This record gives sequence, structure tokens and C-alpha cells, in this order.
Amino acid sequence: MKHIVFAVALLAVYPMGRWLRGQPRHQITALVILGLLPFLSPPDINFVSYEDYRGDSRGFEVTLLDLLVLALCVALPPAKRSSPFRLARYAYLVAAVISLIPAMSPLFGAFAIWKLLRMYVLLEVVTRACSDVRAPQALLRGMMLGVVAQFPMVLYQRYVLHVHQTPGWFWHQNAMAMSVNLVLPVALALLLSGRRGWLHVAAAATAPLTVVLSISRGALGALVLLTGVSFTVAMARGQPLRTVALVAVAMVLAAGVLLKAGDTIIARFESASRGEAEVATPQGEADTRAAFNKAAVLMLKDHPMGIGINQFSLVFVQGGYADRVAPGWSDSASFGAPDHAYGAVAHNIYWLTLAELGLQGFVPFLVLVLQPMFEGFRYGWRARTGVRGDLLLGFGTGLLALNSQGLLEWTWRQTEVGYLFWMVAGIVAALSRQLRAAGTDSRRRPQHTRAGQEYVPRIRTRAPRASSSEPY
Repeated sequence: MKHIVFAVALLAVYPMGRWLRGQPRHQITALVILGLLPFLSPPDINFVSYEDYRGDSRGFEVTLLDLLVLALCVALPPAKRSSPFRLARYAYLVAAVISLIPAMSPLFGAFAIWKLLRMYVLLEVVTRACSDVRAPQALLRGMMLGVVAQFPMVLYQRYVLHVHQTPGWFWHQNAMAMSVNLVLPVALALLLSGRRGWLHVAAAATAPLTVVLSISRGALGALVLLTGVSFTVAMARGQPLRTVALVAVAMVLAAGVLLKAGDTIIARFESASRGEAEVATPQGEADTRAAFNKAAVLMLKDHPMGIGINQFSLVFVQGGYADRVAPGWSDSASFGAPDHAYGAVAHNIYWLTLAELGLQGFVPFLVLVLQPMFEGFRYGWRARTGVRGDLLLGFGTGLLALNSQGLLEWTWRQTEVGYLFWMVAGIVAALSRQLRAAGTDSRRRPQHTRAGQEYVPRIRTRAPRASSSEPY
């Protein structure tokens, strides 16, 4: 049955794309939906599925969001410029493909490469779409709607279903909180610059409470980091003190709710310190995540070129590393029979990448995660005024929180977080290019008309009709 549904959906992609090509207003609506879908765990069809595997990719998956991306590929005009981050992306992809050679299960590695290719297509589409000045605002609107949509769900899960750590619409609370933290700084940046859109206010008001109810330790730390950076940047840019004070008061009120939930959060930290985190070892080791990361270090020492992408969970058990860091792990009832015990995954995206891809894969990966963040801060700071600068600084702060939380999580590899990262990377690249073009144009030598009047060059864009919702 799933094959029939997929075939029908795939056949509808091209006609939908052709229809959207002549409907600019509906293209903007499609971009809003594109930004929203990662927050709603879009329906998917998984071919050759291994759902009991602990790795980040468990099959040849196709989601509703992927089909929308293909439709937008048909609808959008050809790209005038190449897609961004090409050198790092190609180097990372080549390293991932080469890692299949020593892989214990090349099939599991192929799952991860298939996901990576889908993300690259998404980046291409977002970059092409953002040649229209309305596109970044549309994508951001969808993301903020997704953030707001988490709040009633986590309230229902916490106070009706009595779920201890609320995942919202996601499969796991850490991915949900990480995604919310990625968007929250943009809402704060817009508010601190004096913009009062209802959606900005709603996202900024609900996001901290949503993260608190997730009780994700890494996300709570990232929330403190991004809030501090957002206010510091706003003050350094000379934003109105009254505006900054009003937002600060609102954040203090949110902190009051945090204190109200303090007992629950403290209990969460204490349970983790006693070894009651996600899965305890048979020996009751205090920090199971430390054991996973220790295994990653051992794998890198034994295999300097890497064990293969998406192989950690398999090699962890079948390669004997589980017994080296926690003797008896393979026989733990937590994972069933040893033949099906795929183990766990390193809770540090950097150690995980080093163990699986070696240094030749880690370097381009590091460039991929850091370059959009640095571009956001660099060009956002240069744009002293204007919403482009606010957006870039907000996204740069969100990526800083994401990369910092990567020291405690591996969810960058998860599908929903991956969608959001590559969307943000595309938006940052497009806005940075626009600011670079504007800076180059403004530095040109002034020309003069025959009447001796100075001619100021203008950037000619295919901008849509101006409206009250126009961000630029």
C-alpha cells in the first residue's frame, strides 16, 4: 500500500511544480509550509527500513517535505549563482562515500548518504528561492509557526498525559528543544530591533517555556547561551534601551516559570548523575554518554580513517567496543538478543563524526557547521541597520546554540534538525550574498552624467510588488 501512495505522490510532484511556476503568491505559501514541516515530523515512506537500528539513518526514507522540495525545484527559475558551501559539501560527501569501503554494513552507510543528498537538494532549493526577497521571511514565518505549535502540545503532554520530558511534535525531546533554540534567537533579534509582529512575540514568548518543559539538559544550557548572546549583540548594536529592557523583563518572567519547574529540572539532573539517563549500563555507570564518547575515541585510535558513516551503533556492539567501555553490555536485556543489539550512539556530534569519517571527513564537516554561523555574525554585524542584519545575527546565534549543543548531542544528524540546519544555511548564504553585492555596488567609483550630476548606482532586483509585509 505504501508503494502505491508513494507512486501517486511522486506523479503529482511535476504537475504541482508546473502549476506553482505561474503562481508566485502560492510559491510563498509553499515556502511557509516548507519552514513549518520539520516541526511537525512530516509523514514519510521508508524503503528497506531497519527501524530497530540505533543510528541516525535507518532506511531509504522519503518524506512529504522532500516531495515539496522537488515540486519547488520545478517551480523556481534556474539559479543565477551556484549553490553555497560547495567545497566543504563536496569534500564531506566524498569522505562519506569513501567511508563505505571499510564499513561493516555498506547498506547502513548508504542510508546516511541518501539523507545527505536530500539535504543538499533542499539547500539548493532554499538558495534559489531566496533570490526573491520575500522568501526568507516566508521560511522564517513557517519556522516560527512550528515553534508556536510545540507549546500547546508540550502542555498537553506534560499536564494531561504526565510525560516527564515532553517531545512536542517530535520523536524526541532533545531534537525538539534543539530546533526551537535554533529559531528563538531570530525572534529575539527582531523584537530587540523594535519590530512587533505578533508571530515574533508569540515565538519568543513560548519558545523558552517549551524548552523548559522538554527538560533537555543540553537545550537548557543552550537557551541560557543564546539569550545572553542575543542581548549582548543588541546592546552592542545600539538598539533602543527601552526595547531591550522590555524584552528583558519578559525573559525574567519566563525565568520565573523556570524556577517554578526547578524541582523537576533538578531531579532530572540528579537522575542522570545516578546513571538513570537514556539507557543505563549493566554496571550502573554514572554517565552512559561518557561511555559512548569513550568508545568513539577508541574507534578513532583503532581506525584512523574512520569506521564508515552511520556505522557507530553497529560497530559499538559487534566490534567489541561495548564490552571494552562497559563489560556485559551486549548481553543487556535493554537491547534484546545480542544479534540484534545495535547498541547506542555517541552523544557528541564531533566525536561521532571523527569516529565514523576520520580526519578527512571531520574537517569538511567542521567547515560546514561553522561557516554559516560565521557568515551570519560577520555580515549581520556589517549591516548596522535593516532587517537583513537582524535576521543574520539571529540565525548566527541560533547556529551557535546548535553547534554548542552538539557537544552533548548527535541530533544534528536527525532528519528534522537536519532539514532546519540546511534551510538556515541557505537563508544565511542568500542574505550574505545580497549584502556583499550591496557593499560592492556602494564602493564603486561615482559616475557623472553629462550635466555633471553624480550618479548613484542602484542594485536592480526582480523584487515583487511592495506590500506591508515586505521585509526589506
